[in-house]
Amino acid sequence: MTFIILEDEMIAAQRLARMVKEIYPEWQQTGVFESVEELAGHLLSNGQPDVLFMDIQVADGNSFELFQCHRSEEQNYFYYRLFRICSQCLQTQCC
Repeated sequence: MTFIILEDEMIAAQRLARMVKEIYPEWQQTGVFESVEELAGHLLSNGQPDVLFMDIQVADGNSFELFQCHRSEEQNYFYYRLFRICSQCLQTQCC
């Protein structure tokens, strides 16, 4: 399985990546992105991961805007395993 993290707080992104690797050591992280625009460009060029971890609010807007950006003429639907994250949860270990 591959996964990508969308998080604009790098400490939170690093912590999440460590947590995922501890639970699923066989999973491969294919990227960490700080903005919806950056991630959308990556997905259009490289395809989608198996799992996408997204902070809801990042520097350039709401992460759910990604689903409006990531469309093509051949594909008008999305299939993601989606986990919403927040830095507060990662900082307090409440998850």
